[in-house]
Amino acid sequence: TDPTLLGDLLVLVSGLAVSAGYVAGARLAATGYPSRATTFWGVGLAALVIWPVGAAVLLADGVPHAGAAAWLSVVFLAVVTSIVGYVGWYWALSRGGIVRIGTLQFLQPLSGLTLAALVLDERLTLPMAVGAAAVLTGVTIAQRP
Repeated sequence: TDPTLLGDLLVLVSGLAVSAGYVAGARLAATGYPSRATTFWGVGLAALVIWPVGAAVLLADGVPHAGAAAWLSVVFLAVVTSIVGYVGWYWALSRGGIVRIGTLQFLQPLSGLTLAALVLDERLTLPMAVGAAAVLTGVTIAQRP
């Protein structure tokens, strides 16, 4: 399908919501809230903003037609990378603080690149390796005291 303005809006709102969720979760963690409460408020704030836009996309475009493998992939992304991932993320924020833990978020594309090579047999190219090295260097520099 062709890109739509509503789809672009969903991506923009998602980015803003996750940013707000990170900040809210980090602030709650800094005030001494337990990691479960921090996770609930961080993920809840993001979901509160994303659900209406996602519903608007479904109403405008309908439910996408996809096979079982595609829907299982969506469920995996929702459960493992979103729910389990965010619980781990806010747990780490409550232990290490946003300044120390926040830069680790930049490692996410590297894990996707690694999984694509291992699971999907994707070829790693020289520009990808240079980019990965640059990201690792930046995170390493940012993590130093």
